[in-house]
Amino acid sequence: TQMIEKGGAISPATEELGQAQMQSEEQYEAMKTRIVAMYESGDTSMIAMIFESGSFAEMLKAAENVQSIHEYDRRELQKYVETTQKVANLKETLESEMEYLKTLQEDFEEQKASLTKMIAEKESEIADFDAQLEEATRKAAEEEERRRREEEEKKNQQNNNSNNNSNNNSSNNNNNSNNNRPSSGNTQ
Repeated sequence: TQMIEKGGAISPATEELGQAQMQSEEQYEAMKTRIVAMYESGDTSMIAMIFESGSFAEMLKAAENVQSIHEYDRRELQKYVETTQKVANLKETLESEMEYLKTLQEDFEEQKASLTKMIAEKESEIADFDAQLEEATRKAAEEEERRRREEEEKKNQQNNNSNNNSNNNSSNNNNNSNNNRPSSGNTQ
């Protein structure tokens, strides 16, 4: 979110810098034109304008005009200096914000790489746990199958033993009943 906020702040700052640079260039061009005009007319033309006045009132008026022009030139020069300073400050701020944004981007990339590595490690752990769970499930199924067979064998043995005992008892009963019967040939 910091990157988004900084990115959002950089766009208006870039636009403001562009406007200030354009204003600075316009002021510079106006000053160049004024300096060229002053050079072409010569510095003496202003002084000459004052002294060539016919009356004292015209001389004062000419002096006021020269002073007004001089003040205007100073104001324009001051505006140009301020605009130039504004451009320098905006550039410095923008460069600082861009550097901060670059640092944030680098931090983001480091965190992304760290998280990607962590995700890969966790996926590996999950795969290992899945393999262990699968192995445990297989062993539990084998153990369950072994117990079931043992129980089945015990039941079969018990049934066999019961059947053998029943058969032995029936044979013994048959033998006992034969022994208790009088033999048909010896009774007289």
